[in-house]
Amino acid sequence: MKILGFLSLLAVMALGLIGCGGGGGGDLPDPTDRFVNASPDANPLDFFIDADKKASALTYLTTSTDQNISSGDRDASVVDSTTSDNLDAQALTFDKDKKYVTLAIGLENWQFNLGDPNDDEPDKRLRLVTGPYTKTTPNGTTARLVIVHAFMRKQGFQTPGIDFQSFDAGNPQAPPLYSKPGIQFASAPVELTVNSNDSIVFQARREGTENPFAQSAATVFDTGGIYLAIVAGIEDAVGSQAPQIKFIKIN
Repeated sequence: MKILGFLSLLAVMALGLIGCGGGGGGDLPDPTDRFVNASPDANPLDFFIDADKKASALTYLTTSTDQNISSGDRDASVVDSTTSDNLDAQALTFDKDKKYVTLAIGLENWQFNLGDPNDDEPDKRLRLVTGPYTKTTPNGTTARLVIVHAFMRKQGFQTPGIDFQSFDAGNPQAPPLYSKPGIQFASAPVELTVNSNDSIVFQARREGTENPFAQSAATVFDTGGIYLAIVAGIEDAVGSQAPQIKFIKIN
């Protein structure tokens, strides 16, 4: 009888541990989203999740802080802060315990000649692009780049994919030390790990060629840093709309 009583006590204790989630699991945290205006011709932009404004009047190549959002199915939209025009809206799904970035990519004014639809370029129309990225701190002496292709060719020319790669000006024919080929325009972000001790120049080349669309300055990334790497601008443009590679630290 004593043995049976002892076994019963063990069973009750085991059930108690199961009921407590094995001793302290808890719910996963809600996701976060960071918003970026990567449209070279847009007015300042407001970003919404459902009816909740998460970022206000973001200018070109600026970013919000991480914003907490509820997991599950959500309606995301981007609005011209000056005119209140709704520029794009999408139904998105956000998972718990993840970090996301949402960018406005493309042209607000993609209808170049309202009297002639043949001059329109809907493939360059402003749209929202959202994707998760790895939130854990990079290991050792490394940094992580979260790369987005937001560059566009000039009017009348379709925008191809890019090869994002390091470039050695002293030895231009050398194979790139870091490379992420075949990134398509307005596609979800992709990641590349680099050595944080290196001073690195990056080029965004037309996919499969040696023709660079944009080139960065030599950059040393912080150890453990996570950076947005936005290939931005318009071919042959000058000033703020000129082709560039913009790095924004996000951790």
